[in-house]
Parts: sequence; C-alpha cells; structure tokens
Amino acid sequence: MPGPASRAAARGPGLAIVLAVLFGISGMGSAAVAVAVPAIGSDLRVPTTSATLVVSCYALSLAVSSAVFGWLGDRYGIRRPMMIGITGMALAALGATLADDLATLVALRVLQGMGAAAIPALTLTALLLSYEGRAQRAALATYTGVFAAVNAVGPVIGATLVDLAGWQPVIALAIVALPLVALAAPALPDAGDTSIRLDAVGTALVVALATGVILALQAGTLGLTTAAAGALVAAGSLPFAVRHVRRTPDGLMPLQLFTSPPARASLLTAIGVPAGWFALLIGIPAILGQVGWTGVQIGLLLLPGGVLAILSPRLTTPVLDRLGPMLTQALSNTLTVLALGVGAAGITLRHPAVLVGAVLVLTFAFGLGQPAMSQVVGDSVPPHRRGSAMGLQTIVFLGGGSVGAATIGGIGAMASPVVALLALAAVPALAAALQLRLAHSPSLVHRHPTHQELT
Repeated sequence: MPGPASRAAARGPGLAIVLAVLFGISGMGSAAVAVAVPAIGSDLRVPTTSATLVVSCYALSLAVSSAVFGWLGDRYGIRRPMMIGITGMALAALGATLADDLATLVALRVLQGMGAAAIPALTLTALLLSYEGRAQRAALATYTGVFAAVNAVGPVIGATLVDLAGWQPVIALAIVALPLVALAAPALPDAGDTSIRLDAVGTALVVALATGVILALQAGTLGLTTAAAGALVAAGSLPFAVRHVRRTPDGLMPLQLFTSPPARASLLTAIGVPAGWFALLIGIPAILGQVGWTGVQIGLLLLPGGVLAILSPRLTTPVLDRLGPMLTQALSNTLTVLALGVGAAGITLRHPAVLVGAVLVLTFAFGLGQPAMSQVVGDSVPPHRRGSAMGLQTIVFLGGGSVGAATIGGIGAMASPVVALLALAAVPALAAALQLRLAHSPSLVHRHPTHQELT
C-alpha cells in the first residue's frame, strides 16, 4: 500500500497550491486589513493610530501561537489541529465583522490570529511529510510561489473591497479558508506521536520571547513605552530560553535546530528575506502615496510581482535541484541585497519602473529562499518534530517581517527610506556569506550535535 509521500506525490502540485492559498489568506489578515485601517478608524470613531491595533495584535497573536500549533501537529497529526485552528479563525473573523467598538474588534482579531497560527507551521509540515526528494522541492517551490502571488494581490483586494463595501468584507476574507481546508483535509497527515509530552515551560518561554521581540519592534504603532516593555521581556526571557533548550533538548524548541550550522544559517534567511520583502511592500506604497497614487494604482503596480510568483516554481525548482538548499539560500540572500539596493535607487529617483524591478528581484529571491530554508530546517530535526521546527521558523519569519516594517517605519521616518533599505541589506549579506562558507564545508553541513551538546 503506498505511503503518504507517494500518495501526495501522485496528486502533483494540487495539495501544495491549496495549502499555499491558505497561507496567503492568513497573510491577508495583515496585508489586506492594513489597507482598511483608515476606514476602521473612521467607522469606529477612533484615531488611525489606535485602529492599527487591529493589524498589530493579529500579527502578534499569530506569531506567538505558531509554535504551539507546530507542537500540536507533532502530537496529534496535522489534520485535526489545522481544522480546529482554521474554524476558530473563521468564526472570530465573522464575529469581528459585527464589532461596533475597537476593544471588541481587537479582542476578536487576537482570537483570529491565534486560529490563523495553525496555517503557516502546519501547512509547511504537511508538505515536508507528504512529499520526498525532488517532489518535495517542487511542492515547496509551488507553495512559496502561490503564497507570494496571493500576498501580492492582498492589498489590491483590500483596497477594492473597502472602496465597494467598507472594511468588514476585508476581515471576512478569512472565511474562505473553511472550504479550502475541507478540500485539503483528506490529504493531510493525521498520525501524530503520542509519546511527545507537553513542554509547558518551553511554551511559556517561547510565548514570552516572541511577544517581547515583536512588541519591541512595534514602537511606531504601539508607542515607545510598549516597545521598551517588550524589549525588557525579551531580554529577560532569552537566557532562560537558552538554558531550557539545553536542559530539554526534545522540548518545544528542539535543540537540533540550534546546534545544526545549516539550520542556524537558514534562520538568518528567515529574517533577512522577509525583512526586505515587507520593507518594500510598505515603503513603495508610502512613497507613491506621497505623490498622489491611489491604493488600487499601487496594487496594480505591484501586480507583476504576483505574476512572477506564479511562474517562479518553474525557475526555482531547477535551481534547487542544481545548487542544493544552502547555495540556493546564498543566491536568495544575494538577490535580496540587490533588490534592496534597486529599491533604494527607485525611491531616490521616484521612478515606478525601477521600483517594480526591485519587487520582481525580491519576489524571485523569496521564491528561492523560502523552500530552501524550509527544507534545511525540516531536515535538521526528526520527522516527528518537524511541526515544532516549522512553528519556530514561522515565528522567526514573522519577526523578520516585523524587522522590515519597523526599520522602514523607524529609520525611514527619522532619516530616509533609502537609508532604511540599505541598513536592512546587512542581514541577508551576512546570511549569504555564512551559507557560501557552509556550502564549501561539507564537514559543517553534515555535522551532528554531540552527546555533550544534547545534555
């Protein structure tokens, strides 16, 4: 009888496409809703700065809950936790459309983010468990391309819906995930490892650390006091988290993820590439908005990136096959540095064509980096711990996006967006250098942790 991997591979890219659209819907909870913030503020009679809590609190709850859903996937299989999470996300979104005050809306958006957290970690884990070899690389490339395309059209959809019907339909987009998860459910792995025990201390530390870091990066929307408190929480949690990982190598934070040099270098990709991606997606609309472009016009300008994202798997899969995941990540990070430089030039020149070029380069870089890093991070742990690994990768990925948003909003406001983009290039440049070194050092790539490191 064929196993899960052979059955999924026989289906071709269908499962990857459905799961990628689900991931895109979770991303729209931030990207599309951000366009609706002014309308929310006006309708609920609160300042726009306060209405941004609708986006930041969703993103925060999604990030901190990702590791928990990753663990649930390891323990109970992918199918049940994903269906429960997406159902919760849809119900909270439906309730949010009926909210008539900001406090209620923010509370429901927090619940929506907690449910949406089932999507990033569990969809990636499902692909890693369902495909093998070249079929797995192709599935990851397809997943990344479709997600990037959905994410690219998110602001266009958000702006169009706000213009036609107000902010409520934008939040209600999450309900579309229900029929999609029902479609994917029969193909999702449903076997877990019941021997995996709850790591309550590790869970608390991950939540505290992730919350602290993301709050610290939200000074522009939540204020300096909240950001400072977040920084203190993160700084206080970090040493305890390091100690706990060493003492509990099989806990929520698998030690293998941190002792593997390729996995550590891949986590730098999870910071640098999304940081550049989010910075351009925020910086370009802000610059063009200053010269009179509408939200729909800006969205249409970014649409070529979505078209490239759809086509990119045909290009990225052969690159992954030929170069391997480490050199592919080095190429991805190098292209990210190039894209940030082109974006800085486009902002200086105020030239739309140059800005589109930056988006296209970074879209291709994202299409290379995401599947390559997911493969390395997934391979750094045993198969029954891939949910936890993908959950932690998701937190780092969303943290990278927050770094990009915070840098373009912070340094960009104090100095200039050009300085902000050039500053962000430091992380992918470092990642590329480390990955090139690892790619030419087989002993480091294949090194496993010693017994002393695991105790």
